[in-house]
Amino acid sequence: MASKSMEAVQSEKNMAAIAALDHHISEWQVQLSGLQSTRNNLVRIARLPDEILAVIFLFVAAGTGCVTKWARVTWVCRRWRNAALRCPELWSQLNDRTPHPWIDVMVSRSQKALLSVRIDYYHRERSRIPRSKLRKVLKQTDRLQRVFLSCHPDDLPVLFKSLGSPAPRLESVTVKSAIHCLSIPASFNIPSNFLGGSAPKLTELVCIGCIPTLEPGTFNFTSLTTLHLEVSAIPLQPPINPRLECLPSVYRLQVALSKTPALVNLVIKIPDFSGDPANVPTANIAPRSISLPHLNHFEMESPCHGIAAVISKLKLPASLSLILRCTDVDEDSVQALSTALNSAWVSLPLSPPQSSPPQLPLEQLDVTQWTRRVLHLGGAAFHSVPGQPNIVASFSISYVIPREQGGPGFEGLRMWTPALTRVALAPWPLTQVESLSVSSRTLGLTATGVFKEVFSKPFPSVTSIEAELDAVRQLHDYLSSDPGLPLSTSAVPQTPGSVVSEGQQQGLSFPQLKELTFTKILTLDYERVIELKDVLLSRAQCGSSLETLHISQCPGFPREVVNAFKTVVPCVLFT
Repeated sequence: MASKSMEAVQSEKNMAAIAALDHHISEWQVQLSGLQSTRNNLVRIARLPDEILAVIFLFVAAGTGCVTKWARVTWVCRRWRNAALRCPELWSQLNDRTPHPWIDVMVSRSQKALLSVRIDYYHRERSRIPRSKLRKVLKQTDRLQRVFLSCHPDDLPVLFKSLGSPAPRLESVTVKSAIHCLSIPASFNIPSNFLGGSAPKLTELVCIGCIPTLEPGTFNFTSLTTLHLEVSAIPLQPPINPRLECLPSVYRLQVALSKTPALVNLVIKIPDFSGDPANVPTANIAPRSISLPHLNHFEMESPCHGIAAVISKLKLPASLSLILRCTDVDEDSVQALSTALNSAWVSLPLSPPQSSPPQLPLEQLDVTQWTRRVLHLGGAAFHSVPGQPNIVASFSISYVIPREQGGPGFEGLRMWTPALTRVALAPWPLTQVESLSVSSRTLGLTATGVFKEVFSKPFPSVTSIEAELDAVRQLHDYLSSDPGLPLSTSAVPQTPGSVVSEGQQQGLSFPQLKELTFTKILTLDYERVIELKDVLLSRAQCGSSLETLHISQCPGFPREVVNAFKTVVPCVLFT
């Protein structure tokens, strides 16, 4: 008993000692925590105000994207956690990598901050947000600032039902779907009640694979600076494809553009236009003129007649990047487009009265025949006058002639003609063009007629010409048969002392030509280029001496011929 009593006493002493030590440890831990806090307060980052911490957290969140990664900043210390919770903007960025349990948490913590939603449902394996939760977020249209949705067409109707109320603070909407209209139900468009027809701060609207109805009175987004409408080509087969019901008419597009005077970027890619609304006197209610004074990028891909109809109503600024891809081309539609371009842009008063230029100051022209059905025209304009805004403009226009269907198993082919070239070039002022580039990827009489039509235009200011591929042959043939030359190249050229009449000199094509570049000369055209030496000598006798000849990307071209050209041209380059 005595021994047990001694053991019990010893145990009690040990327990008391342990309790005393625990008490001291607790006291030391409190002191250590205080010392650690005092030490931390001396570190510079600990003295940052909450506002600076919030900015840092926003950068971290933007760099990582996933909330489960950047939310770790709230685990560092109580002060950082409180700073993060007091920053509603930190919790307002919802994307497809947000785990769905976090959606309600983030919406709650964002309080009244503007929401930014970026969801990719088209790649379903990447998205974690259930559609029910997404619809719940989208219904808060009064808080939406930016919305990006990439989804399958089947998801569009349900999602757009959530966007039927006014969005007073919404700035950007992007909707991307399968861009083939065939995969969209025939009756589907972006509903006419989209955003309740009211989004006064909306500056960017991008719709790819779906398209607004553009009904008059419902498309009132007057603050838009960027508008992008795109639907891919629709294969038409008789009877008329009912999917065309989802496409707007030219009239509705014109009315919609008249409501967006602040546009800076405009992209329209529509495979066709539906007919004008029934029983509507379009000519009486369509806007007579649509002024877009701030537009600097205009891109459109549609049938040529539709592009012509749209541009005919526009009044475009001088400084503009214009990109057109015209399908279903015929002579009437090319004529209509040329007339529209001339009235909407090329011949507008581009500067104050009594000052130049009276029309677009075109300095560069590019002509390329890609195939027998496709011709491309490009160019650039620049004009600078002290005290006036600089004019910096460019255009790129592709004309595509449709294929003709023949009998079973046969597909006929229509070709681009010289007459179409003449009409396509008609609106462009050529008197100030200094640089001319021509290229042909097709052989035969078609290209010959097309480029003969180009070269026959007056180019009094051209100093540089670049010819590529088969266009080298076309340029050689035209220069050789120039009626302004004293003798044809088939005859013996005149001696350097020969005198050329003034009438011949005035009729010379490209009288200011100083630089000539041949690129990717076809092997069968080497002989023609060699013969060009006599032509250049004859031009020199007419007062039009070439200063530089550049032969590029022609590894098989004879080097001795290059040296022979140096007797006629001061500078000959071979690269």
